[in-house]
Amino acid sequence: MSQRAAQRIGWLFALPLIASCSGQTGSNPAPAGAASTRGTLTVSWSAPTKNADGTPVTDLTGYTILYGPGPKAYNMRLSIDNPSTTHAVIHGLQPGADYYFVVASHNAAGQQSVVSPEVHGKARAE
Repeated sequence: MSQRAAQRIGWLFALPLIASCSGQTGSNPAPAGAASTRGTLTVSWSAPTKNADGTPVTDLTGYTILYGPGPKAYNMRLSIDNPSTTHAVIHGLQPGADYYFVVASHNAAGQQSVVSPEVHGKARAE
């Protein structure tokens, strides 16, 4: 890896991250005592445009979404291997529960950016 490429590892950007709920409203709740995992949330972000050294991002290969049930408690992960994707629908969540998200991007060398600021949203029934 060239020294210039090595300098790009510390990408400088904060992904503007927006969490929004998706799914149908008015769905039937799970039976009493049964935990439903039929909830969804949509997470959206903007693609980075500059590296830490100010050069344009040219080798973006995708994103990693980390999420979980509490602040900074990310016990789940979703990999997005398409650099033009700027949103993902997360399935298998508990309807009505809060989830917290961060997004990081990665490049062709397998380097990962710093994570975006954390956001949270409430899962809605599918």
